[in-house]
Amino acid sequence: KEIKNKNTGVMASTDSSEAVLTHMRLQYWGAIAVCSAITLGSLVGSTKFYRTSNDKFAISTAAISMSFGVIFMFMSKWSVSQNHLNGTKLELGFLLTNLLFWAITLGLISGGGGPVENANIYYFSWGSFISTLLLTINVMQVSPNETDDQSIAKRHSRLTKWTTLCASSMIMMASTVTIWQQVNCKSPLDEFCKRSALAIGLGASVSFFALMILILDFWYKENNKLLQIESVLVFLIVVAYAISIGYITGDDAPGTSIGNVYYATWVALFSSASLAVECMNEFLELVKKNGNAAARAIAGTNSGEEKA
Repeated sequence: KEIKNKNTGVMASTDSSEAVLTHMRLQYWGAIAVCSAITLGSLVGSTKFYRTSNDKFAISTAAISMSFGVIFMFMSKWSVSQNHLNGTKLELGFLLTNLLFWAITLGLISGGGGPVENANIYYFSWGSFISTLLLTINVMQVSPNETDDQSIAKRHSRLTKWTTLCASSMIMMASTVTIWQQVNCKSPLDEFCKRSALAIGLGASVSFFALMILILDFWYKENNKLLQIESVLVFLIVVAYAISIGYITGDDAPGTSIGNVYYATWVALFSSASLAVECMNEFLELVKKNGNAAARAIAGTNSGEEKA
């Protein structure tokens, strides 16, 4: 199988690259399946006498993640006919959904700020989340069923950062919800509860808008179709995080101690700041490009008038 590089015009074989890509995805799906299975077994064993709604949600996430991990792993390894799962938008859609569910689960099972009694649950749930995130980025960058120029990350270069921002904001939100439940916040005048409410509201809002951008980016094939909307939105997000981070990670706040809330808040801030810089650079390049095109059009019109 050969494809033509649009930049060089050279025909190149993709068999070796597809083999490397398939092997890499096989490893990621295997890691997701194994980590999810260990998390599932540990959750079932540690909650066999009493299960909260949070426990049930975490068990469901681990079970679904393990099941699809096994399916995609087997399809990647032993599918001899045309593979209709790996390297498709169906795979990417599941990965994004799995990523968001694990982000919520991490907040529910390890967001309370205290030590986690079962180390397997803590480490292997994080293992599932990180493996899913890395595989999502990999699928965005190159897809076996698409040429390099057709890959989603090529068409939407900011997609990876929006995914990171969405996941980190959701972890911050879910972790703070767990802390809110443990503290049993009832008084809106309590300083800790007010700061917790700020973290929950900010995380939920940013997660929602980031998810909408991800969905719209899949819908539109042009890279800069939503550039203006993204630029305004990410500017507001950066300002919101820059103002709120002191309240969320300062004294008497849910992110004071080192934990999910603390790390997720800072990751979200840096991700949004990086997005803002990238959007600004692309917007300036687009303005310059349009300006040059307009100048050439005007010059062509003037030249035609002079000849006439």
